[in-house]
Amino acid sequence: MWWKALLLMLIGTTTIAADPPRARKGIEGTWQGVSSEINGKPMPPISVQKMRFVFDNGKYTYLYNGKIEEEGTYTIDPDKKPATIDWDLKGGKKLHGYYEVTGNSLKFCFADVGQPRPKGFVYEKGKSFHLFRVRRIK
Repeated sequence: MWWKALLLMLIGTTTIAADPPRARKGIEGTWQGVSSEINGKPMPPISVQKMRFVFDNGKYTYLYNGKIEEEGTYTIDPDKKPATIDWDLKGGKKLHGYYEVTGNSLKFCFADVGQPRPKGFVYEKGKSFHLFRVRRIK
């Protein structure tokens, strides 16, 4: 009987639900735009530098030139390769994508609302694709 308790204890400690608070730790913070592309075309650097993304405890805020443009929630699954991120936007809309944190750099991509998750961090001709590279400022 003791082995059942041990098994339950082991399963309970090794099963990690998507988006545990400790997994969000790497993505949380305030990030400034470094580069971006939409459907394979780079955005002007002057525009990208005005972008800020704030990830805080499952909530995100997108600011452009200091003005809030979008707010909502996000969930991540760092156990998937590449790690996935899903945004819940106002009005019930969703975005599906991937993210990668390396030190103080974050790269994330997603498809347009209602489109399937991209196949990775590379644009596929004819598919909706947004890619952002940002650096942590807080």
